[in-house]
Amino acid sequence: DGEKNDPIEFRLNALTLLLVNLEQEVSQRSAQPYVQGAAGAAPRKLLPDVRLNLHVLLVARFTAYEQGLNQLGLVVRFLQTHRALDHASAPGLSPDIDKLLLELVTLPIAEQNDIWSALRTNYHPSLLVRVRMVVFRDAEGAAVPQIGSTVLHTRQRGPAA
Repeated sequence: DGEKNDPIEFRLNALTLLLVNLEQEVSQRSAQPYVQGAAGAAPRKLLPDVRLNLHVLLVARFTAYEQGLNQLGLVVRFLQTHRALDHASAPGLSPDIDKLLLELVTLPIAEQNDIWSALRTNYHPSLLVRVRMVVFRDAEGAAVPQIGSTVLHTRQRGPAA
């Protein structure tokens, strides 16, 4: 609830996923402010893709501390064998997403402390996963004016004085 400033509560005996950051992937950003539409289609002026990386915190809150660690270990094993999610490995993936690359992120203790302080709660065993790249595409674009014909006007200047 965005209206409350109470500390966040994590469900007991469960892993909770929490989006803690979005960052734009600028290394693959197009240098052109507009790109041409698909070949063979009517020309369209499309805005370049916006590529985002998501930082997702997986928090384990279990009555038995060891059970939480075990669940996080299972997540690490999954990430070892599934570095990418695509339509074959994740049939429920949106058709708008080609694939997602998953990687563990290790934050320095001070940055971990900042996250937990912002959440206003006690630390729980957790993993931070970077999900690369969610791509937003300009599906519609703006029509490019068509050039129907060209007219050449010439003007003759008199002799130079």
